[in-house]
Amino acid sequence: MITFLNGFLWDRQEDGVIIDVGGVGYKVYMAGPAMKGLPPQGEPLLIHVYHHIREDESSLFGFLDEGGRDFFMTLITVSGIGPRGALKIMDQAAFQDIAAAIAEGDLVFLSSLSGIGKKTAERLIVELREKVKEYAAAEGPREAEDKAMAEALEALRNLQFPVAHIRAALAEIIRDSVEKLTTEELIRRALRYMGKG
Repeated sequence: MITFLNGFLWDRQEDGVIIDVGGVGYKVYMAGPAMKGLPPQGEPLLIHVYHHIREDESSLFGFLDEGGRDFFMTLITVSGIGPRGALKIMDQAAFQDIAAAIAEGDLVFLSSLSGIGKKTAERLIVELREKVKEYAAAEGPREAEDKAMAEALEALRNLQFPVAHIRAALAEIIRDSVEKLTTEELIRRALRYMGKG
């Protein structure tokens, strides 16, 4: 069973990467948020992986930290969520935000993620609520706990934007910003990010 790969980033693809380990190229499927942290092509890269083996398939799913991989492995314990389904879920938001939504019982956020209906969201909360708290706390308080972030989130939600899109936009804005932004500036930038401003 492969648990990590340590080599060089050979190629970045739409659904993952190819990593060169000792002259052998491994295709590793990755979620979008994790791929944002990849180094430039040709640079050293360590990826933590989940090795999925079936009779007709052997696939690698990669994460830049053990927390992401372990959260992924927790997700696939839920009936009806396989490795590709779990990766699709993690492709839409940072895994800490998904974990926090499960821990907080946030049905609105979870149901807004593609691939999760209301019943699946309820099952995630019932089965994983206690198990995912450590991942939700991995990076401290969620951004929405900041007053300006909370106000911006609520205002954009009232404009009928999907919660997952709002969280993704606000997270991206915070990552790219060096100064603390006001509620109005957050809303303005989020609207621009989502193509409406």
